[in-house]
Amino acid sequence: MTVVRDITLQQHGSLKELELYLSYRGIRVVGSNEKRNQLYYSMDVSCSELTADNQCRVHDSPEKPLICHRFPSAKRTLKTFRNAATPFPLGVKPIRNYVNGLAGVFDN
Repeated sequence: MTVVRDITLQQHGSLKELELYLSYRGIRVVGSNEKRNQLYYSMDVSCSELTADNQCRVHDSPEKPLICHRFPSAKRTLKTFRNAATPFPLGVKPIRNYVNGLAGVFDN
């Protein structure tokens, strides 16, 4: 999510107060761009198609969205996304074999 930086910080008094407020709602500030006057938020939202053992119910079906084919399948692939706002939440393991052998695409 992107918000207007100066107005948001003015409303909350400081970045520390904003982060505290957002933390109560499961939202994190993950970046800032002063030149563009933007703050970037992230929140963990579990996929409704994950099974209890973190397997994708729609992996090999036409219902699998295109974005899921592009999603990193392991923590190591996130290293290449310097500004990625999609960390794996605590206790949630990345889906193995999620991209059926295409995980190397994300390592470039």
